[in-house]
Amino acid sequence: MKRKNMISMVTSLALVGVVAVGGTLALLVSNTDTVTNTFTVGKGYNDENPDLILDEAKVKQVTDTEEGTIGDYIETTDPRVEGNAYNNLVADATLAKDPQFHIDEDCQVATSWIVAKISGVNTNPEATTLKFTDVNDEDLDNNAVTGTWYKVTKSGDTYTYNEVALNNIDNGVYIYDQGLAAGDSTEDLFQQLQVDTFVPGADPSTITVTGCAVEGVAGVDFENMRDKVMTQVNDWAFGA
Repeated sequence: MKRKNMISMVTSLALVGVVAVGGTLALLVSNTDTVTNTFTVGKGYNDENPDLILDEAKVKQVTDTEEGTIGDYIETTDPRVEGNAYNNLVADATLAKDPQFHIDEDCQVATSWIVAKISGVNTNPEATTLKFTDVNDEDLDNNAVTGTWYKVTKSGDTYTYNEVALNNIDNGVYIYDQGLAAGDSTEDLFQQLQVDTFVPGADPSTITVTGCAVEGVAGVDFENMRDKVMTQVNDWAFGA
């Protein structure tokens, strides 16, 4: 497996704007108005149309107590989208957000392993802060391959993998423990954010999620593939 056999995705998932009544919590990514910015490198992955896709449920803000708590953002039944805008952020609000990675149904790579990286969580203590919360929503309808995200840490040349609950997501590197075929999806990387510390007029932390799909050997399990996958993305995940 060569470094060129890798497809990468970069997406800025949140969270810029003035946090106050009338403020905006927007989804932004550099040089585009969508949440997704993908590129492909190497034989097997499509250079013109993205083989690695990230989307999330379309959300709306609660304005009727029959739907939930006023000010929260909840999922709708509309088709999934590449990004949501969260307007009029209020203290203690919960924000539905369930990013999933998908392999395009026309992808020519037999098995792809997904690695994700989250950065920027609560890096500014003077700002409004956000935290991840687990809503245990297992009603996935996007060809999700049942699996688990593992947090990856590195010491010297050794990688360590620890299974994580959704509410324990934080800054760091994560790997999905199931290889994906064309048309397959991961389960949610996380499911919900909540306003933790509210500072009127202060911007929230900017949470950035990046991800890579690495070509693997069909039929080889997670324990035998994970170090090989991480070696391919080591510099991206942990720095040179």
